[in-house]
Amino acid sequence: MAIVTSVRRPQKRTASGAVGESNKFLEVYDVRTDSLTQSLVTIVTAPGIGYGSAHPDMADHKAMEWDLSAADDSGLWWTVSIRYAVPPPGRTIDAVSGLPEPAWSALGSTHSVPAYKDKDNVIMANSAGDPLEGQEAEGQEFGWSLVKCYSLAASPTWDVVVRSVANKVNSDTWSGETARKWKCSFKGAQKKTVVTQTGATQSAVQYWEVAFDFRFKDETWDLAPWDIGFNQRADSAGVASPSGTNRVTILGKDARPVKQPVALSSGIATAPGTAPAALNFRVYKETAFTSLFGVPS
Repeated sequence: MAIVTSVRRPQKRTASGAVGESNKFLEVYDVRTDSLTQSLVTIVTAPGIGYGSAHPDMADHKAMEWDLSAADDSGLWWTVSIRYAVPPPGRTIDAVSGLPEPAWSALGSTHSVPAYKDKDNVIMANSAGDPLEGQEAEGQEFGWSLVKCYSLAASPTWDVVVRSVANKVNSDTWSGETARKWKCSFKGAQKKTVVTQTGATQSAVQYWEVAFDFRFKDETWDLAPWDIGFNQRADSAGVASPSGTNRVTILGKDARPVKQPVALSSGIATAPGTAPAALNFRVYKETAFTSLFGVPS
């Protein structure tokens, strides 16, 4: 049993479209077999058009649907109809792997955030210079969501990728922003199946569909608490000193330990009314996002 011929019929082409929608193109092939029991799979794949193949005239339109019908009563002639359209988001097929290509979407939300600086980046303090604590403002969060597919033979495997990037920040410039401003979160994974085609051969291929979220912070994801405390550095004589290796309690004007934390600078108490500075702690580990995910598009 074999395919005798497969011929494209330009005179049978059709097209349709509507404003704001993808055009739809129909290409038709006449396929001749030499057996009444020829496999239908072999017949439908005889034109050699795989899932996601580009249309001959418009490359952004991909092969999305197929129909197969008998062309006459002989059982040897068949009509293969292939429909092309612009794939909707998440339906574009990678020509090499046969898997859906990465699908990006934007995220947004509002929530309450701690407020300690005004619009001019000035620390908010009371008239005595003490920082105002417990203030909140409405924050706008922006982010990206990514659905990426990994074959079972992918190297590294999807779970290795997840462990290498989950709860980490970018070490490289990514999505137009410098390091440590994006944090990746693993959202979940599902095992799925897709039919791929190479030439006239179709195969059912299993893969993992993995979801990631990326959230943005303009001031980076570093922890920035106030540099304040009840103690300060001191030398061996108990005198305040930035280079001191001892620690002494900060005393107020009444020579008693202060009851509120005092702003520090280089480990020693600052003058009354001095606004505190923020410290910086890199809580999250880093990894390069671009090499793992490309860039949002």
